[in-house]
Amino acid sequence: MLGDRQDGTRSGNEPVARVGARVPHLWLGEQAVHDLLVAEFVLLCDSPEWTEAARAAGIRACRAERADGWAERYGSGAVLVRPDGYLAWRARAASTAGPAEALGRALHSS
Repeated sequence: MLGDRQDGTRSGNEPVARVGARVPHLWLGEQAVHDLLVAEFVLLCDSPEWTEAARAAGIRACRAERADGWAERYGSGAVLVRPDGYLAWRARAASTAGPAEALGRALHSS
């Protein structure tokens, strides 16, 4: 893709992880992000508010802000990943809606 570098980052400020694309590799401790994607949606996020919103919605959540490469590959806020490894939805930290409301809209939109 234009603008992508060989190391998986993009030129400019846009994160690599884009809705509709496969999620970039990320180590979460000793587990890779792709190892989490088995049979359910997973919310990767950077705050306890997102984790709580996911729990309330019945979605598995994983805090990833300390993972090496999170900000460069995913930006900030939260991303909802499908079981097949494709990014279904993203929310930036600067969203005007709270995490619970934003995630609820994403899960119930058609």
